[in-house]
Amino acid sequence: MKTESLDRDSEEHPLPTAVEYAEAVAEQIHLIRRLYQARLARAYSNAAPDMVYMAGRILDYIGRHPGCVQSEIAAYFRRDKGQVAKIIANLRNQNLIEMQAGSNRRRQQLVLTARGQEIRLRSQQERHHVAQLGVVHLDMAERQLLVDLLDRMRRGLESEPL
Repeated sequence: MKTESLDRDSEEHPLPTAVEYAEAVAEQIHLIRRLYQARLARAYSNAAPDMVYMAGRILDYIGRHPGCVQSEIAAYFRRDKGQVAKIIANLRNQNLIEMQAGSNRRRQQLVLTARGQEIRLRSQQERHHVAQLGVVHLDMAERQLLVDLLDRMRRGLESEPL
């Protein structure tokens, strides 16, 4: 999908305003997010047919943060604790994760099972491929600049409470 260019310089089409540029940036981020999410959903379902997008993301998070707890996952993904609990229960039922008692008996730490590790590794190759697709036309300096700019945008959005 191609979006409308904001480059204008005639009297009939004056230069875009700061608000128009801000909205164009927001629209591009939205489109990229949807494309990325669709490709990742396919990667997760290729790794495990019953795996849905958010379950795959949570499985990957647990793999990167063994011993994490549900509240950390909910906070990281900014998701309702009940929604995260349902996904975790589903991952447990599929024997992809297990709970281990933490130092506080009420805080159950989450870890991947051997099957969960296998599925995470299979999907990881496809996730890497998807990530590369998004930046294939950017050199290393542009990639770093993009990361820095997106981080600044994230901090701007976090500067006001939801």
